[in-house]
Amino acid sequence: MENSTLDSNISEGISFTENMRSYLVSSAKWAKFLAILGFIYIGFMVIAAFSAGTLFSALGSMGGRSMGGALPGAAFTVTYLVVAVIYFFPILYMYKFATNALSATEGNDQYKIEESLHNLKRMYQFMGILTIIAIGVTIIAFLIAIVGAAVM
Repeated sequence: MENSTLDSNISEGISFTENMRSYLVSSAKWAKFLAILGFIYIGFMVIAAFSAGTLFSALGSMGGRSMGGALPGAAFTVTYLVVAVIYFFPILYMYKFATNALSATEGNDQYKIEESLHNLKRMYQFMGILTIIAIGVTIIAFLIAIVGAAVM
């Protein structure tokens, strides 16, 4: 198998084989596909946030059974918008990884490889911090449930 490098002037001696290049291109294509789907999903979340919020508000203002006014609609809208904003950043990092990786492999650009890997790191870092926060919130909710059950 031929050993080709992305940049023959790499002082650290890192080189990419054709297999490594192929794996990077394939990963970048899938990442770009998933990122585009993620952006579309975020768009649907924003549409759902305003549509369902408006629907809840309209139902709350109708005669008969009250749904608590506009509060459920506003809470739904705010919640979905917050989730969409949080979801946006890892998707953006994934997209930047993919576009830089594809550009780097086409043009043998060391800077683009570095930028691509930096965005990949940022995506995983964001997801790791988000996971830690989710675990913390789950533990706190569990402890509150235990204390609430004990008080009853």
